[in-house]
Amino acid sequence: MRLQKFMSLLLSCIMLCLSFQANCLSIYAEALSAAEPTTDSDGTQAWNKSLGTDAYPQFSGKAVSYISEHGEEVYSNTNISCNNHSYVNGICKTCGEYEVPTLENGAYQLSNYGELVWFQQYVDADNTGANAVLTADITANKNLLNKDGSVSDVPVYKWVPIGRSLQYTGTFDGNGHIISGLYSYSDDYYDYCGLFAKMKGTIKNLGIVDSYFGGKNCYHAASFAGIGYLNSVIENCFSDSSVVGSMYCGGIVGQTTGKISNCYYIGKITANSTYSNAISSDKYNRGTLENCYYSSECSLTSSRAEAKSMEQFSSGEVCFLLNKKVTDGSQIWYQKLGTDSYPKLNGADDETVYYCYDRSQNKKFYSNTYIACTEHIYENGICLACDSLQKPALENGAYQLENYGELVWFQQYVDAGNTGANAVLTADITANKNLLKEDGSVSDVPVYKWTPIGRDLKLYYTGTFDGNGHIISGLCCNDTRSYCGLFAKMKGTIKNLGIVDSYFGSEKCYHAASFAGYAVEGSVIENCFSDSSVVGYAYCGGIAGETYGKISNCYYIGKITADSTDSNAISSDKYNYGALENCYYLESCGLSTTRAVGKTAEQFASGDVCYILKSSENNLVWGQNLSSEGSMPVLTSDEELRVYRVTTVKDDASSSYYSNSSCTLPADDTGYWIDENGKVLYSPAKITKDTTITFKQFVSVLGDVNQNGKVEKADAAAVLRHVSGISLISDEAELLLADVNRDGNVDVRDAVEIIKKAAA
Repeated sequence: MRLQKFMSLLLSCIMLCLSFQANCLSIYAEALSAAEPTTDSDGTQAWNKSLGTDAYPQFSGKAVSYISEHGEEVYSNTNISCNNHSYVNGICKTCGEYEVPTLENGAYQLSNYGELVWFQQYVDADNTGANAVLTADITANKNLLNKDGSVSDVPVYKWVPIGRSLQYTGTFDGNGHIISGLYSYSDDYYDYCGLFAKMKGTIKNLGIVDSYFGGKNCYHAASFAGIGYLNSVIENCFSDSSVVGSMYCGGIVGQTTGKISNCYYIGKITANSTYSNAISSDKYNRGTLENCYYSSECSLTSSRAEAKSMEQFSSGEVCFLLNKKVTDGSQIWYQKLGTDSYPKLNGADDETVYYCYDRSQNKKFYSNTYIACTEHIYENGICLACDSLQKPALENGAYQLENYGELVWFQQYVDAGNTGANAVLTADITANKNLLKEDGSVSDVPVYKWTPIGRDLKLYYTGTFDGNGHIISGLCCNDTRSYCGLFAKMKGTIKNLGIVDSYFGSEKCYHAASFAGYAVEGSVIENCFSDSSVVGYAYCGGIAGETYGKISNCYYIGKITADSTDSNAISSDKYNYGALENCYYLESCGLSTTRAVGKTAEQFASGDVCYILKSSENNLVWGQNLSSEGSMPVLTSDEELRVYRVTTVKDDASSSYYSNSSCTLPADDTGYWIDENGKVLYSPAKITKDTTITFKQFVSVLGDVNQNGKVEKADAAAVLRHVSGISLISDEAELLLADVNRDGNVDVRDAVEIIKKAAA
């Protein structure tokens, strides 16, 4: 009896437990079904449950579907299609399906987050060339970031970058809109985080804000693309987002071999500074960065973009620079000054940023109100009021350049297609003062960046650029594009010009040089010199990067850093094309060449190089002020600086040195010097040609006028009688002995010196 009661009680407990377990598993089944279906590797649903029969999910049975009708959640074994989608931000509340964007003019029109996700999946389904245009601002997760750049809360949506497996090759046009709240997190070493993962196409006219890309160990994290391949383009874009990674990270793109232009980054980036920077990784300096800026508060920097303070961003300065100073209605960037903290891509006419100048306070500022410039106030050829360039005068078929603004005007004029224009310098021109440090590097951020003449032309410069003996200094062309120099590509003539204190090229630049990056057959560079820095990778030179023309009577004494296999001190020797004649370089410049002559600093300073450089034209000569320490040869019309060779002959031995027209003779109290005609020379002697002077021994000691073998008061008396006219000394030997101070005149000072000698 007791055993029966015990068994009955035990059975009741078991049934109670099974009932409780069934209820729990039923609830768990609903939870599993409410989530996205769990699938096996082959795509089939892993967990199943026959509703009304099975107490809990199992591997066999009927599939469970989730539907929502009028806000009520329902689970069923019947797959009921959603006939009426209810989209919120492009995602159906009923079935979770993404809204399909419309296709117009070959581009998908994206207006919400669901359409953006649909486009991501469409591209990753092997439609890599698909194009898209934003028709509205898009938000994924609202208020995603804290002020410190960290994520504020668990995001609702996690972003999968477009093109993670295949390179995107289409065009993604933001159309001036903004994407916000993207959350693309990965801690994988070899992942790619950004709006795009890998791209070879174009991203343009887009802002990304309040978004997060990457993870502590992530490689290639950035706002727009983890990596941009050759021919990829990112232009007119900005980001105020967080980027976190390990290596090859950037505010705009992680790493690129393409082009980034007119972009800025003001977010927070945390990554290895050796391999990452504020815009795109500088590790190998690949790709091209043009007109890009970043906040000086950013934890990383960039040698290929310019840092600006947030005050400069809010003032309108960066907006004006991004538009390349254009304000005629064709500009891309706008900013409501006093309201907008940074430039934006969509704006009204009254949000155009103008550059202004307050003459009364001598102050530059930016405004949304156009102030007409009624009177140009030029400083170095650039108007302080409107930033316009001074136009040079045209005389005898050549533009007369006298300042930096006129030089830039000429560069723009040639690049507008006037490749045969001629120019003559009428004064020395300075772009940036004291540009270089002693080691040849750039001392500070230059005020003006130089764009080489003819860089973007398919045609070469064919005119004549005559320096007229003047010097251009302070040019800074330190971007990563190839063809760096005063000229990019030329087929014309550059002559009679010096370039000093200037910088051309970068570590990965091809064809960097002082005068021309590339000179084709028929080009001429003559009577030119450079004391500037040239930095590049291949086909670089102190005078020309690579030439098929002629370089003559030129020298280079700057610092050049490039691959010695393809570059040299004057022009690349790689294929030995072109002709080099009478050219010289400083032996310590960094590279050498077999087609020019290396000289020491002492030889340059002594007048040796100046003497062997041939004369120029238009009354210009190679000259050098030999009395000034450290002087170098220059082109000048000053005959006093012409260098002559003086050959001295003494005791059947001869030697040579160099002198200006005023020659200091070697001092020797035992004799005197005569010229080739036997005329006695006195120091400083006037030299008008190369000359040979011969030393003659005195017949007696200097001061021994009466030639009795000693200097005494009687000799001084003879000099005084000569000076007073009582008894003139007519014998040439006696006159030479009486001229103790060797100035060519016998006077009272000689008598005083003789008395001193006699007393001694």
